[in-house]
Amino acid sequence: MGPGLGQRQTPRHPYPPGPFHAGDLDHEGEFPGRASPVQRRQGCSDLQGEGVFPRLRRRPDRLRRAADGRNLHRRHQGRSLERGRDSNRAPASGGFPLPDSRIPGFIPGPLFQARQTRPHHRSLAMFIPRLARFRPVDLLLAERDRWVLWLPVMFASGIGIYFGLSFEPPLWLGLAGVAAILPAAFVVRKPGGQGGGALLAVLVMAGMMMAGFTAAQWRTAAVAAPVLIERIGPTTVSGRVIEVETFPGSRRVTLERPRISGLRPDRGPQKARLKLRGKQPAVSPGQWLRVRAILTPPSPPAQPGGFDFQRHSYFRQLGAYGFSIGTAEIIGGGKQGLDFPALGLARVRQAVTARVLAAVDGPSGAVAAALMTGERGSIPSALMDSMRDSGLAHLLAISGLHIGLMAAILFVGLRGLMALSAPLALHFPIKKWAAAAAIAGAFAYALIAGATVPTQRAFLMVGLVLLAVLVDRKGLSVRLVAWAALVILVLRPESLLGASFQMSFAAVIALIAAYEWISERRRARTGQAGRQPPSSARKAGYYLAGVALTTVIAGAATAPFAIYHFKRRVFR
Repeated sequence: MGPGLGQRQTPRHPYPPGPFHAGDLDHEGEFPGRASPVQRRQGCSDLQGEGVFPRLRRRPDRLRRAADGRNLHRRHQGRSLERGRDSNRAPASGGFPLPDSRIPGFIPGPLFQARQTRPHHRSLAMFIPRLARFRPVDLLLAERDRWVLWLPVMFASGIGIYFGLSFEPPLWLGLAGVAAILPAAFVVRKPGGQGGGALLAVLVMAGMMMAGFTAAQWRTAAVAAPVLIERIGPTTVSGRVIEVETFPGSRRVTLERPRISGLRPDRGPQKARLKLRGKQPAVSPGQWLRVRAILTPPSPPAQPGGFDFQRHSYFRQLGAYGFSIGTAEIIGGGKQGLDFPALGLARVRQAVTARVLAAVDGPSGAVAAALMTGERGSIPSALMDSMRDSGLAHLLAISGLHIGLMAAILFVGLRGLMALSAPLALHFPIKKWAAAAAIAGAFAYALIAGATVPTQRAFLMVGLVLLAVLVDRKGLSVRLVAWAALVILVLRPESLLGASFQMSFAAVIALIAAYEWISERRRARTGQAGRQPPSSARKAGYYLAGVALTTVIAGAATAPFAIYHFKRRVFR
């Protein structure tokens, strides 16, 4: 009986108590510390890290029983624990028998039975010290490598705060906030500053929020232009055509600085958009047009929370909309050499659209023209409704699929052609040359397609990936998406409120984040020994599963925005 253990009780396991032999002691012949028992299961005990042997865990390959069921062997790093009837013999390594009380894990007594429970049965009191030591700043510092991903988020938060106000703040408010935060961030960043990295991160995020507020404020002031207050007409309207859109049975033209009869020039809108109905002369960008029309101001939202057409028109400086009530008259033509780039690109877009429509008849030609120039006005309404209902309408928007396909064709094609020449391929960086040519081609395609928000986002993403090829860096990552979003928000802060920006970036972020996680899991799995490469059938299965998974991820990411903006369900 060990001292202080009281009356011996019958152990729960089927093995009778007996002496214990240890062959490995320290240089003084003593155990290095106290052993703490852990009852793994009925009939099996263990010793944990602070005891005799460091973390002896029960593993099937290291634990076996003798044929008579009386001996228990435990092996760990060349050591052996043995217990049973025939264990009175001294171990070969020079150990000696010990009394039962020295090994409480094998001989449970009254003081130890309370501790022989399953490891996952823990008291709530064990977590109180951890909660007392918990500091949120530690979580912030642990994500130091991902702080850059929050820059566009805070910038967008400032934009959202500005557009959520019910009044127009003074222009100096945002600049004052930025001016107040920058000196504080500079002081904290100094070696003697207080607060460290966490405080600096908070100040930087606050500065980005104020910068977003200021960007939205100044963008709103920069595009301010007169807007019609009430309906006017019929009246005579004249101006220079800067954009032409073709629709079935009609055309839509945008006039720059239109002159409206009965209205002073300084009170007229910056731009006016007219629908030319019936038989009209062929109009091209750069020409001067005169027509009798009825003009109306931009319409307000049809319902609370609906699409704000007035805000959409304000940032495009469209102060009047209308339709013709007669035949338009061309009163002059623009000079071809002085209209680049805006009018030159508009002419190119119109010429390509007309050429495709003339070469391909019917709805197929309209869809082909939309995929090349972004002009969807020629697509019949019934076909557009069918594509919306089937979930294919997003294919008509020039975005990542189109820009990426164009860049890939240029990159692979040019690199393959240059690789046919052995001196060129061996002595020059043809891969970088192909990447530079692909960037130029993608940029030209984006300009011809109209440079909408999805097109800008796609070009920035593709351009950054190809730029990474030029500088020998990793291409696609969430950081590239963050920088692309930040660039678009700096140039056009109002795009944050549009469905195009929200849905495109939500889908891209979700896809990249999901596939990065899947790639990490796959690398960890393939790093195991004996892992064989997948077969062709399994590769085909992986591809099909990837296509299905991409659809599910993109649909789930864009579903909230589709429901909010269009009141439509993504999954049917």
